[in-house]
Amino acid sequence: MTEPINAEQSQLAETQPTLATPVQTENPQIAHERAMFMKYVQDQGQKIPSNFKSADDWFNSLVEARKGFTQARQEIASLKKQYNQNGVTNPNYVADSQPVAKAEPVEDLSGVPEDLKITAPPVQQPSNSRVSAEDWLRWGKEIDSTGAVSAATRKEIESKMGADEVIIEQLIKGRKALAKQS
Repeated sequence: MTEPINAEQSQLAETQPTLATPVQTENPQIAHERAMFMKYVQDQGQKIPSNFKSADDWFNSLVEARKGFTQARQEIASLKKQYNQNGVTNPNYVADSQPVAKAEPVEDLSGVPEDLKITAPPVQQPSNSRVSAEDWLRWGKEIDSTGAVSAATRKEIESKMGADEVIIEQLIKGRKALAKQS
C-alpha cells in the first residue's frame, strides 16, 4: 500500500540532489584529448558547427570518425596480410589497361654548357699602401672642386682601397650629397 505524500515531503524530495548514474570510465588518452579540445573551443571562441548541440557532441563525433578510420585501415592491413600469406590476389583488382608512359627527354634551353667548370676567382692581393687622411682629404677636395675624379685618382683609389668602379662612383655621389647638405 502506498502512503500519500504531503506538500512538505514533496518539497524535500525536490531539493535533494539526484545521484548521477555511474559513468563509464573513459580512456585517459581520450579524457585528455577531450579536455584539450574543450579548452581550445572555449579559449579560441571556436564556433560549434550547427549540426552539433555542444562541443562535447562535436568531440564525440570526431572520436567516432577516428575510430571508423582506424578500423578501416586495420581491416585493409589484415586483408593485405592474408593475401600475402596465402599467395592470393584480390579478385576485385583491375589492373590499369594502359602502361605508364615514360617521360620524353626535355630539350635543355638553359644555354649552360655540359662541361662547365667553376673556378674560384683570382685572389686580389691588397696593396701594402693604406689610405691616409691626406689621401682622403685630397680626393675629397678634387670631388668638391670638379664634381669627379681624374683617371689617375681613380687608379689610386682602386689600388689603395681595392675598390671597383661602382664603389668609386658611390664615393663621388656620397661626397656630392654631403656638399649639398652643408
